Amino acid sequence: MIKLILLIVLSLAINIYGVNRSKRSKWLIPSHYDIELRPLLEDEPAGVSHSMPGKVRITGTTQEKTNKIQLSSKSLEINPNSVKVTSNGAPIPIENQENVDEKELHINLKRRVGAGETIEVCIEYLAKIAHKEFLEGFLHLPCDTKKDAECNKTQIAISGFNLIPFRVGNGCGAIFPCIDDRDLTSTFNLSLARKNEYGTAANGELVSTTPDSELKGWTVDKYTWSTKQRWPLLAFTVFKDYSYVESFFGKEKRPVKIYAHKEDISRRMGSYTSIVSSVAKILSFYEEYFGTSTNVPKMELFFVPTTYTELGSPWFMNSKGLIFYKVLDIIPNKENEKSTEIRMVQHVVESLARQWVGGWSYPEREMIPFFPTIIPRYMEYLGLSEVNPALLEAAIYNDIQEAEIWDRQDDNYRSFEHHWSKGTLLLRMLEGVTTRDALKIGLLSYFNRLWNENSTKMTTEEFYEILQNSTESQKLPFDVATIFDSFIDNVGIPLVRVGIANETHFVFKQEIFRYQDSRNKTNDGVWYLPVTYTQGIGNAHHTIWLTPDQNVTYVQGNTSELLLVNPDATGYYRTLYEDSSLLQMLQQQLEMNHTEIKPLTRAALLSDYFTFADEKYETYAAALNLTTYLGEGSTSTNETSLVVWKTFLSKFSGTYDKFISHPQYPKLQNFLLGKLTNVLDYTSSPKTSEAIILRDYLLETSCKLNHPHCQNIAKEVFSQWRVNPNDSSPLDYFYPESRPILECAVVRNGGQEAFALIMAKCREGIEPVHIQLISYLTHGLLKSLACASDKPVFNGLIELILTPPSSGGIEEVNRWIIKDHILNTPLPNGREMLLPFISKNFDHIVEKGGMDHGIAAMISSLTRSWEFSTAEKKTEIQNLFKLHEKQLQDEKSVIIVPRVYGELDVNIQWMDNQGSDILNTIP
Repeated sequence: MIKLILLIVLSLAINIYGVNRSKRSKWLIPSHYDIELRPLLEDEPAGVSHSMPGKVRITGTTQEKTNKIQLSSKSLEINPNSVKVTSNGAPIPIENQENVDEKELHINLKRRVGAGETIEVCIEYLAKIAHKEFLEGFLHLPCDTKKDAECNKTQIAISGFNLIPFRVGNGCGAIFPCIDDRDLTSTFNLSLARKNEYGTAANGELVSTTPDSELKGWTVDKYTWSTKQRWPLLAFTVFKDYSYVESFFGKEKRPVKIYAHKEDISRRMGSYTSIVSSVAKILSFYEEYFGTSTNVPKMELFFVPTTYTELGSPWFMNSKGLIFYKVLDIIPNKENEKSTEIRMVQHVVESLARQWVGGWSYPEREMIPFFPTIIPRYMEYLGLSEVNPALLEAAIYNDIQEAEIWDRQDDNYRSFEHHWSKGTLLLRMLEGVTTRDALKIGLLSYFNRLWNENSTKMTTEEFYEILQNSTESQKLPFDVATIFDSFIDNVGIPLVRVGIANETHFVFKQEIFRYQDSRNKTNDGVWYLPVTYTQGIGNAHHTIWLTPDQNVTYVQGNTSELLLVNPDATGYYRTLYEDSSLLQMLQQQLEMNHTEIKPLTRAALLSDYFTFADEKYETYAAALNLTTYLGEGSTSTNETSLVVWKTFLSKFSGTYDKFISHPQYPKLQNFLLGKLTNVLDYTSSPKTSEAIILRDYLLETSCKLNHPHCQNIAKEVFSQWRVNPNDSSPLDYFYPESRPILECAVVRNGGQEAFALIMAKCREGIEPVHIQLISYLTHGLLKSLACASDKPVFNGLIELILTPPSSGGIEEVNRWIIKDHILNTPLPNGREMLLPFISKNFDHIVEKGGMDHGIAAMISSLTRSWEFSTAEKKTEIQNLFKLHEKQLQDEKSVIIVPRVYGELDVNIQWMDNQGSDILNTIP
């Protein structure tokens, strides 16, 4: 949600920027900046901590006659006596100067300078160093000194021109007075003065390191940017107690360095060495693949132990050759194994793709917004294919899921930058019906155009033309613009129905796929759609085109032989096999030898059919029959593909959650446990990177089902924690995303003793003075309390929620966190105990006011999440509401109670139909 809001803000910024272009650039066009900075992060004789004395000399040319120079200087303390303006070495007298709203420096000259005259502006100033939050400037990164000893020892500050890449105004002006127009390009020299125990890095070329002539024990590092560039690309950092590992990439052996705290480098040398090799491998691959020198002269990656939340987001320091990551989001405190390296690769591939393409340039206003964002994502695909094909498959499936979300919105794609997932899949579809080499030629043409400093703008029509030219040899029946626009302008996703016309012909038909909750019931848009298929396994691919003019086509073939549509899952459409024999042959192939069908194709088949079942195009029996082979046979023949398991569990998890309080839940639980057993055994001692990722991915489902695999891990963690409760958590050895899963499992399986331990840890993590400012780790611990499965423990938790904090109860903000987790996290324990507890303690709950938003709202939350789906539960709730009818006359309850009954009826109807279909299908 945060990312979506940011994207909307960025989109607005682009529109604003297009209208309010600064006029100051007409007076002075800078060609070069000389900048001197002395960042002070600690108290020093040279100045006050968290400040940065600096000097700048701007060389530029006037564009018209003027006696005014306007510079951006946000929050800078300008030394008025230092301001000097010269022309051809001769001083120009200054009439006056003033700071306007602390954002601009206005210099009024005593004489007008002519158009085309070269002038120099010299200024001394003091810049501030932010130390909490910032949008631009120089940030001294905060860290949790109580929790992380390494963080406490470390000093690091970084420039933030590109925190919001499309932000208008006052970027460079927070570090040095400048012409604040992102379209202008200049060359730069930067001198960074530092104490000897500090180091610096910048994305320019380091030309010298010399002793500081002004202060003993200080050093000056000088960097240069010899080619013209926009000021947002000027990125640099100052740090202490960091070291690095190094590799080289490309024919010119350009350097790649990974920086981290020196103790962290020493402890995780294997992981950091592995990842720096992967970075070099990916950049070398890009350079070789496109046959051109990379667009970054070097690459430096920093892994920083900071609490600054935005660090590591795609919008942070979106600069050239210098990347920052929040290390604790990627690497556990103590873990040092292969899974850490894999996750580091997942994080860095995205950054490297943006770096190589040129992700620092803002999207052209002349292009459909999502086009400039899909190129880096497609480059991620290429990078992942080089280092880890399983991660590539998972990335593609993630995009399919993301695109599916937008397809449900009934919105046109032309105006939405954040539909990059669908756009990337369209590029992949174009690759599938042409060749990767053809698309490569087109992308290289795009890059050359993008990298040319005199021509960075491109219209949608020009982009289409580039792709058209690159695919010309493939003789597509329709031009690229026609194909792409049919997907961009039409709402939704195509559905391809495949049937048997007669013994010698198949029939293919396209239509729009309709979701039951779709707002647009009348749109009948169709596409210029390439449909690929094979007859038999391993045979040649064939492509037909379905169009608005030819929406149905007949294809000759052996209708008794296996037909596989979309065999590489490159096409952006769903496939419904209308003749049962076609689906049965696919099911038989999966059961006989599923590896003959590619993992992404298997995943797409499962994804389509569970979606068909959800939307009533097909039965759940048809979808579940396709999973018969999952978990069957020996470990060596079992399904072990990450993308297939991810697809199955993500699609089916919402379905089996609906059974949590149903009497037949154990049947569904046993069905899934049976599917998981073999694959969990296979991943218990993983020998491949895919098996490692799969092991970690399956942890959540195994814990939700309370599989012995999860129970054993939870018991081991708890036993270690119980022996040394004051030491750091044994969960520090697990990947951060696994922590809340295992914390829940510890509480679920550990009874009162585990509950008491976690509660004590929660109380330790809450600051008495700042009760609402709890850490991410404490937030996770609080949520895990809702996983209590023993009735006395759960009832005790509810009592704590109802007890005032002054009497030892849980504070209001934390009470909400726990309650929300009880209501919205499907577990067959605490949530199903909540209704009986409410019934028994109704007056007590109302009196204490411990449950926010009212009891009726709580029950509605449970109902909407399918907690109640039987007639017996509806009767129980009706009796509860009737018994307390007088207490449910408030304005909210009068609205909510009828809604609860409506939701119950929907749940019961679903369970009587689709639910029965599922229960009758599973053994």
